[in-house]
Amino acid sequence: MIEVHLGWRYNFVLYAAYAVIVLAFVLAGLKESLAPVARRSVLQIVGGYRFILVDSRFCASVIILGSSFSAFLLWNVFGPHIVQERLGHSAQYFGTTALGVGSCYLAGTLLNRVLIRVVFPETLMWTGLGLFLLGIISIAAVPDALSLTNILGGIMLIAFGQGFIFSNAMARSMSLFPDRAGVAASLQGCLMLVFGALTSGVVSTLPLESNLAIAGVFFVLLLVSLSGMLAVRARWQVSMA
Repeated sequence: MIEVHLGWRYNFVLYAAYAVIVLAFVLAGLKESLAPVARRSVLQIVGGYRFILVDSRFCASVIILGSSFSAFLLWNVFGPHIVQERLGHSAQYFGTTALGVGSCYLAGTLLNRVLIRVVFPETLMWTGLGLFLLGIISIAAVPDALSLTNILGGIMLIAFGQGFIFSNAMARSMSLFPDRAGVAASLQGCLMLVFGALTSGVVSTLPLESNLAIAGVFFVLLLVSLSGMLAVRARWQVSMA
């Protein structure tokens, strides 16, 4: 709505205002909770980072999280070009499609929350990967054209599947370091964002002029996610032996 009525530049004004409000709450409400004797030096903090980063299970989980985050993010990267420039729809129309994709991810996470009580996390992750593949097949069903129906339907299915993959990969990664949960979470989030930024930068340079090209991008992310899941599975089996 802001872009429609005020122009795209005012999106950044909104983000800046939001950042100022969050910063004000942080400065006013978040105080250091650790006693001075419990606080660590810079060298101790760096050593803790190294301890986490050399764990192969953590690294494999970050690969899964990064590829999952990227798969969810990409519609916001190339979607405006396809919806607005190639197909001639409005920015508001694209916003509606983005809301639909986000809603599918939310539905996946909520369903995962219910199923996790009776289904193994690994089973749910593989289910999410299967949905990921079905979404790619849906996009590629009309390979030589830009079919918004196929693209959007496939991406919504992919986003739904990420609700199973992302949630369980994050939970498994966090369980590795119960005594360093804060540090692990910060590293995990930072690396995931770096992964998503690099993926978005690369994809933004690609000529995505057909459904097949779009499906190819998601297929690469599927392979990356699959490699991470296989690595996690192998590492956990070794650690349990």
